[in-house]
Amino acid sequence: MPSGVCDTPHTTTKQRQCPVEYYIEEARRLKHKADAMSYHKALGREVQQLVTTQFTLNHQDPHGNCVAGEQDLEVTVADVTGFLRYGQFNSTDKTGRAFQYLDAALSFIEYGIALESDPREPKCASSVFRGTIDLLKFIMTLKSFTDSTASSQDKIFAVLCMHCQSLLHMAMFRYKKDTALKYSRILNEHFKSSSRSTQAPSPCVARSTGMTYAGSYSRNSNGSAVTVPYNIPNITSAYVNITSHILYACDIWEKADALAGKNTEFFAELSTATCALALNSSVPEVVCYARQGLQWLRRETATP
Repeated sequence: MPSGVCDTPHTTTKQRQCPVEYYIEEARRLKHKADAMSYHKALGREVQQLVTTQFTLNHQDPHGNCVAGEQDLEVTVADVTGFLRYGQFNSTDKTGRAFQYLDAALSFIEYGIALESDPREPKCASSVFRGTIDLLKFIMTLKSFTDSTASSQDKIFAVLCMHCQSLLHMAMFRYKKDTALKYSRILNEHFKSSSRSTQAPSPCVARSTGMTYAGSYSRNSNGSAVTVPYNIPNITSAYVNITSHILYACDIWEKADALAGKNTEFFAELSTATCALALNSSVPEVVCYARQGLQWLRRETATP
């Protein structure tokens, strides 16, 4: 099993060397490269069919019979379609595409990190991370990486993707943690007041008894305090959406742990070479971790 220090510089180190624009351009380049691997594979088949038809027409005798041999046809097809499989297109299998997409996903994450640490105008990376989570979900559909019949390398790859997903969900929750705490207090007050009576009192009764509904306070034109009710259904929906990130993070993490347990040596060395990941690890840490793991997998599988 390969070992050694992380060959890719830590993300925070790279951020001091590259502008924000570098990361988004790199991410787009890698994703387009992965997209092209599928496109060129399909295009190669179409070109092969077209060339075969045209070759037959060009090598017919007066009676419509093809006078060229099969070997001549194979050479011609190879010459015409060869450029489609040259360089980065020489690995058009699903594993190769998945590796390219994960590489792109990591660059998108780095772009989000760079956005937040930009000294000129820091910005929230939630939209970038949300899109990256969707990309990681797509990667996991390219192949049955977690099946019992999957290879050891496939399962390792799945763990890397799942660790990224899990920690991105944790990051998404942290963005909205204060809002979730606020909504939690509002909902608790609402349900407590609802449980105190089986029938909601009229507004006049509520004022006389001192009972209030969950809401914000403001003053009317006369200067007296009034309660503006919260939209409880909307708050409940928003609260569920925010807290669901924690549930997704924990669920994905547990599944990743189960898969990682079948390749303990690989992940022990990976943790030694980079860092030991946990649910409270930072996003830059998981980028370095996943990049190193992906690089080792590429060496083992000879996948570019």
